[in-house]
Amino acid sequence: MKNKVLIPIVILVILGIGVGTGYYVAKTNIFSKPSSGESQEEFGLSPESNQVSLQEYTLEKEDFSINVPAGWKEASPPSGVSAMVVNVKEQPTEEVAKRINFKSYFAISYDTLGGKTREKYLEDYKHKIKEILPGIVFVSENSGSIDEKDAYFIEADLTQQGVDFKVFLVLVRGKGDDIWTISFNTLKSDWPEYKDLFYQTAESFKVR
Repeated sequence: MKNKVLIPIVILVILGIGVGTGYYVAKTNIFSKPSSGESQEEFGLSPESNQVSLQEYTLEKEDFSINVPAGWKEASPPSGVSAMVVNVKEQPTEEVAKRINFKSYFAISYDTLGGKTREKYLEDYKHKIKEILPGIVFVSENSGSIDEKDAYFIEADLTQQGVDFKVFLVLVRGKGDDIWTISFNTLKSDWPEYKDLFYQTAESFKVR
């Protein structure tokens, strides 16, 4: 089911998680067991264990699907987020990142154009991000397509509590006025390692 909330709240949750990921992982049952009707195989787990899959698999949801990289795992998402996937075995080398137990992740959220053109929606979207995170710097923006649907790719730099993050936002046009956002977050120092993987993961996104 689509999980729709006001976009500024979604942005706060997703981008603000950069600092709060460690706290969120520690204080919630983020890696919950599959809910009723969802098998462990669908979560990349074997029936006999609770181990993270060593192979890429497809995360299937009611409204979309996306590939999950090997070694990553679906987590219980914050309110207002449709899905969240974390590199659970990642061990950051930066001391400040270790202190907040940061792990690279991506999250998927849903919104609508609300009668706006795509250009106006993107303008307002970036403006709201800047209001909430004034230190964010948009370093690259490009139009493209994913699964034959219009897409827009934004790379940004963000520093929070002394940690330099790389934020990669992918907005995909769905059915009608639907807009899906895939938000990737990693340490800026790890961006060269993850860049191709993030783009490949985003390009696997399919709207049902």
